[in-house]
Amino acid sequence: MLNLCSNGVRGSALMLHPRTLVRPHSASIDYVLFEGYLVNNPAPSRRAASTPTLTKVPVCRSSEKKNNPNSTIDFLKKIGLDDSQVGKIVNYRPRLLRCKVEKTLIPKIRVLQDFGICGSELISVIVSCPFLLLNVSRNRLLAKLDFLKSTLGSVENARNAIIKRARWLLFTSLTKTMQPNFELLKSYGISDERLQKFFLGNLRYLCCNPTWFQERLDSVEQVLGIPRGSDTFVLRFLVTVSLRKKTLQLKFEMFKRYGWSESDVRVMAKRRPECLLIKEAKLKTRVDFFINKHGYEIGYLVTYPALLCFSMEDRILPRHAFLQVLQEKELLRRNPSIYTYMRLTESRFLDAYVLPFKDKLPELYEAYAGKKGYLVNNPAFSRGAASTPTLTKVPVLRVRRSSEKKNNPNSTIDFLKDIGLDDSKVEKIVKSNPLLLRSEVKKTLIPKIRDLEDLGICGSELISLIANNPYLLTSFSRNRLLAKLDFLKSFLGSVENARNAIVKKAYWLLSASLTKVLQPNLKLLKSYGISDERLQKFLVKNPRCLSVNPKHVQESLVRVEQELGIPRESGLFLYGFKVTVSLSKRDLELKFEMFKRYGWSESDVVALAKRMPQVLLTSEAKLKTGVDFFMNKLGYEIGYLVARPWLLTYSMENRILPRYAVWQVLQEKELRNPSISSVITITESQFLNTYVLPFKDNFPELYEAYVGGKKSVDSSVQKENGKQ
Repeated sequence: MLNLCSNGVRGSALMLHPRTLVRPHSASIDYVLFEGYLVNNPAPSRRAASTPTLTKVPVCRSSEKKNNPNSTIDFLKKIGLDDSQVGKIVNYRPRLLRCKVEKTLIPKIRVLQDFGICGSELISVIVSCPFLLLNVSRNRLLAKLDFLKSTLGSVENARNAIIKRARWLLFTSLTKTMQPNFELLKSYGISDERLQKFFLGNLRYLCCNPTWFQERLDSVEQVLGIPRGSDTFVLRFLVTVSLRKKTLQLKFEMFKRYGWSESDVRVMAKRRPECLLIKEAKLKTRVDFFINKHGYEIGYLVTYPALLCFSMEDRILPRHAFLQVLQEKELLRRNPSIYTYMRLTESRFLDAYVLPFKDKLPELYEAYAGKKGYLVNNPAFSRGAASTPTLTKVPVLRVRRSSEKKNNPNSTIDFLKDIGLDDSKVEKIVKSNPLLLRSEVKKTLIPKIRDLEDLGICGSELISLIANNPYLLTSFSRNRLLAKLDFLKSFLGSVENARNAIVKKAYWLLSASLTKVLQPNLKLLKSYGISDERLQKFLVKNPRCLSVNPKHVQESLVRVEQELGIPRESGLFLYGFKVTVSLSKRDLELKFEMFKRYGWSESDVVALAKRMPQVLLTSEAKLKTGVDFFMNKLGYEIGYLVARPWLLTYSMENRILPRYAVWQVLQEKELRNPSISSVITITESQFLNTYVLPFKDNFPELYEAYVGGKKSVDSSVQKENGKQ
């Protein structure tokens, strides 16, 4: 196929490729056409030699047998490379074919194997970096591996860095690049331990140009005002290295348009520098959400800048909506700050706020879990909202062509957005009630919204009501809605009471049937001789009791007398009803059994319930802790708690334990001798003014025991309880 002449090559079948053309080193050296060898030798794959190029490689005649190309190919195959990989390597670095296997290749392979790079990992390194076997001497390779081992802390870290992240480390100059960059960072007062952590996650900065590296390090002090000795200096460096100076200035200006001062932005950057790496459009959306929509101060975001790093669609909007529902239903013992529940991992958020209410609010759980339907392909929603689509069939009735435009789903979505609902809430509503998409806006939706606004439910309250009760707009007519509003307004005594009952305590009241639920329940309660005035006061605070199934209400009223022993004439009868309507018979039996395990008789528990029925609504864990503390720790008798049941309803961590610590000091110093019940029962201001502040100067340990030493007191008492 090929004819070699003294002055060149004949045959037009071969193509010249300038990248693979190598000039002769001296006049005494002949040229061997290695591409010709690849074409005619079946060892490498057809693909590797499918487009042959002319390459002149200098070979000394005396070493032709010693450096036989077949020996190199056989060696590469022996260590595990297949034909295609060998073809790729030789085609990329044809000079490799004249390397001495025993003198050059084997020693380097052994160095890599001794370092733990072998098998498929060794093959991957060689295929991706074929010049490693050609351009780097064995001694240089050893020096680089030793440097990486000492810099990254262990052989394992260095091996993983080479294999998984940065194979180019092995052909980056040690003396001109890696060592200068490492010494530069050390000169900025960064410890070896912090440098090790930094380079483990950012290996590419070990290989960058030292001059450019120096400029970026200087900009950390100049632009962000962070001294080089700071613990977070390296993290701030990642911001300046990723952003141009002009881009960084634009980020500062964006914050200033929302009223931030330059010092505010700098403080935020010191706390959370990655905020400046977020796209400007995303930052605008998040800042607008927290400051303009929900009224948070700039200082709050400066203190908790991590809020700006969370995804709007995947975290902020879903979690905020979910917690709003829980707060409105009064299902949470404490209202957490927005930062508290935003910073939790998804699994911890599910465990803390979602799964505990899965059975009580299945529709809320499903809404959070996320079902996509019409929303997936509808451009009205954000792209993030439809990023994980699942199939949801949206029922659509057959309609005449004349009404197709009238009931266009987009008109419903546009209307919901016009009244203030954002994309996430619209998505949530449509997922829960897809029939809403075929509603007529002018005939069905607008009249109902106006009726609610006339009652004073507007703005954020209206949005919250619709988002939490999407069936409100489709499940019943406007006349029924008006009738329910009039009923609630007349019975609860005022428009304000009715509005608060719907918005703050029981938005599902409007979904309950007036004739089958609300009116029958009111009639049942009146049949027990309870006056309108008492009923009004009770239902203003507990409106959900009015929306329960009437059969359950009837059974609960009977149980108040039978199980709790509270007669209907008693002023506590309605509070006993709240207990029985909230707890099933089995749940109430479990509460009784818990008390009995501490030596209580059934009559003791009934006496406790007669004095304060609400104590039975306290969680079993809290009751156990309270009973154990007062009886086993302090040695009080059962009768003491029966006479003072409210002691079991107070928070152990926030009230009982801190005040108990102060009470102990008062006893030891013989300052005062109050009963533990009076110390715990009084209000916070009364407690401070009576037992803490008067002794602050003379007995500072008393003040510290309550104010400064709460945590230590709590932990010590809890340890003692655990031992018991």
